Amino acid sequence: MKKYFKVSAMMLGMATLALTSCSNEDELGDGNLQRHITVKIGRPMDDATRAVLSEDEGNLTANWSAGDKVAVFNSANGKKLGVLTVSEGAGTPTATFEGELSGLREGQMNFTFAHLGTTINYDELTSEYVHSVANQTGKLADLGQHDALTSTQAVTVNEVGLDVEDMGLRRDVTFAHFTLEFGNLTVTDDVSVSISGEGVNNQAPVKFSDGTLDLTNATAGAVNATATPNGTNAEVYVALLPGTMTLKFNASMGGKTYEASLPAATLAAGKYIRATDGSGIPVVMNEYTDNNPGNTDNWGGDDLAPDYTAGSITKVANAGGWTVNVDISENGGFATYITYNRNGIKDGLVTSLTQDLPCYFQWGRWLGFPADARRTHFNDGGSASGNYPNSNQYINGVNIGNLKLGYIWDSGLVAAYGCCWMGNTSWTSERVNNCSIMFGKVDGTFVDPLDYNGANEQCVWEDRSGNPCPDGYRLPTAEELSVFIPSTGTVDGSYAEVKTIKGVKYAMQWKVVTAGTTPYVAVKSVRTTSDTVSVNDAIFNDAKEVRLFANGYLNNKCQTSANGSVGLFWSSESGTNQVSGTNGLGGKGLLVEFTGSTVEMAMYVAPRSFGGSILPIKDVNAKSATLTPWFPLSGI
Repeated sequence: MKKYFKVSAMMLGMATLALTSCSNEDELGDGNLQRHITVKIGRPMDDATRAVLSEDEGNLTANWSAGDKVAVFNSANGKKLGVLTVSEGAGTPTATFEGELSGLREGQMNFTFAHLGTTINYDELTSEYVHSVANQTGKLADLGQHDALTSTQAVTVNEVGLDVEDMGLRRDVTFAHFTLEFGNLTVTDDVSVSISGEGVNNQAPVKFSDGTLDLTNATAGAVNATATPNGTNAEVYVALLPGTMTLKFNASMGGKTYEASLPAATLAAGKYIRATDGSGIPVVMNEYTDNNPGNTDNWGGDDLAPDYTAGSITKVANAGGWTVNVDISENGGFATYITYNRNGIKDGLVTSLTQDLPCYFQWGRWLGFPADARRTHFNDGGSASGNYPNSNQYINGVNIGNLKLGYIWDSGLVAAYGCCWMGNTSWTSERVNNCSIMFGKVDGTFVDPLDYNGANEQCVWEDRSGNPCPDGYRLPTAEELSVFIPSTGTVDGSYAEVKTIKGVKYAMQWKVVTAGTTPYVAVKSVRTTSDTVSVNDAIFNDAKEVRLFANGYLNNKCQTSANGSVGLFWSSESGTNQVSGTNGLGGKGLLVEFTGSTVEMAMYVAPRSFGGSILPIKDVNAKSATLTPWFPLSGI
């Protein structure tokens, strides 16, 4: 701390006090004496008192101001005896306070004197008062709004008046001046700043029994203020509750967030903290990249078309007896033709399609499928059935001209998505990827776990096919996906709350939208220091919206299910299947169920043969895998 801070004392100590009784005093009986008193409160010129504060070469100076008040309590029982107000000396370091004290008795009494800033109502002040420094203007002249000066003194009450040798007021808070440095940026507007961190408290009760702040029962919380522009810097003055703390600064300017931190330091009561040259403590602000999953800016992404590179038809394998074209002879087998460099993003979801249609991914597979892939079925016996492909069913990049890619049984079934039974132990992950244009159908009870890959191993998605998301994005973990679930688990029309995600508070808003073709729940989040938030709070006005659509899912037979009432969003993780009648391992995902304007949200484990959506999360280090699928040959 010595390297960064210069500390100066700001004690009031040894203030002189003169108390006299008024000639029209009323005696109401023992314990009910009333006295009009006059108190002169002075201070040495090199100390700071309170009220109107200013800097003189980096040091605080202060004068009392008109209207300043000091409350007087009976230390024994916490009862307020009265309030004293400045009557003379406003604008000077020494002022005279006057007021009525009642509830007195002759003899010695212990008084607690308290000046608790300029914004509270002293007439309504009670012993239950909690002193707060949570929200401040950040200006030097307003530090007195959150000042706390207290003392406890033994006072002799007699027939003539009150005898007090030394009022002994002392400051219970710490004042600090910080200079937020923004490098080459010119600061033109006020900067909102929040000061938090380990050991930072923003309110504490006053112990009127001994005239101190009860820091043992202080409440942890941020101190919010506004910093004033000063070239490329911004100046902020704050009152802090004393203690050992690590200060973290979070500032908002020009729609961007900046952050910084200072080393741990012990800030003592009554001190004025500033730099060694009398200026503010330098705080170097850095633009903040919020990669917390609680930030909706990190989800989805701008629309991006899938990308591929077409080549030439190259035979890579004979049928080999392990897929649907086992009856193909001579020129049958498999060939490569195209490499998919990346999937795309549409409406915030990963897609392999060029059309504006939902795209469904079986858990662990790189290539997504349209809802009508089941139009063409290929069975393990070598037969084919179904309708001719339509434009929605053609595979991106290969429905060009008269390419001889397809199935021998029906010349119309060229370069189309289809589905076939894959669930047996001969299907390795490699073979599953090779046959990526085929939806892995698991029919009936052939494979109990309902996994298109018979191995049904414990793995993450990337173990099977790599990252299906474009560069800069990846599949979320189950924990990351769960941030979209409100604490209630249910949203009835709309809802808002503050969630703490990885140690950071986010104001979150949910709104169910049923107008249009497909219902969705819109989720917004904004970093906050507050503990509560309302649905229509202005904090959400400019926040990014993530939409969780009820696109349904493809079941194990490649049939579209629950379109318009359910959304299934995959994570990268495996878990034990939760679908009734299944066993084995499935994929963990976020299940969103709509009933009218009510939505239920929960993490759920579904069979890996199901097709769900991918809501990608940003990751600057994530790289997309590529895919060069095998196509069945009808001749070369």
